[in-house]
Amino acid sequence: MLPVSDSPAVAPPRSLRRTISYVAAMAFVLATTGMWIYAFFFASRHSPDKVPDRALAAAAQAVCLDTKGRIDALPVAGTFRKIEPLAEALRQRAVVLDQANDILAEQIARIRALVPADAETARLTGEWLADWDLYLQDRRAHSDELKAGKDAPFAERTYKESPISNRMNAFARVNVMPRCQTPQDLA
Repeated sequence: MLPVSDSPAVAPPRSLRRTISYVAAMAFVLATTGMWIYAFFFASRHSPDKVPDRALAAAAQAVCLDTKGRIDALPVAGTFRKIEPLAEALRQRAVVLDQANDILAEQIARIRALVPADAETARLTGEWLADWDLYLQDRRAHSDELKAGKDAPFAERTYKESPISNRMNAFARVNVMPRCQTPQDLA
């Protein structure tokens, strides 16, 4: 038979557990404080999407303002809800969508014709316009679906699991070109 001990299992003293907890909590607080100090005082405030050529951004904003006004003058998608039969409503929506797409194609061409003052602006603007090209292809495909009698929701490409328009709109906002965001005419 094994000898039975009257003494309980030895647990670490309470003060040691408190010390370890205190050190862990202080390490967390110091690390968090250090991160925020770095973020507020030392981290770069420059957005990687901001173009250095502010004149090009202003010129693009003017082009987009004109485009937005022209697209806003077209009938909105809801205008066609009460048209019967559905195929005719979809055909009419497609006609208006084609008009808007032509206006957007003109906008892209006009911005592409602007001459950037530096290579970085040229690169960033080129990437943004390439996204516009893809977005316009998706809009044209949607028009084709409407013409074929399919009333499916607009499907656009994605970038990092998010609609490509989110990336395009973020670029427009960072560069103070709010009118260069994608139109909301498909709702």
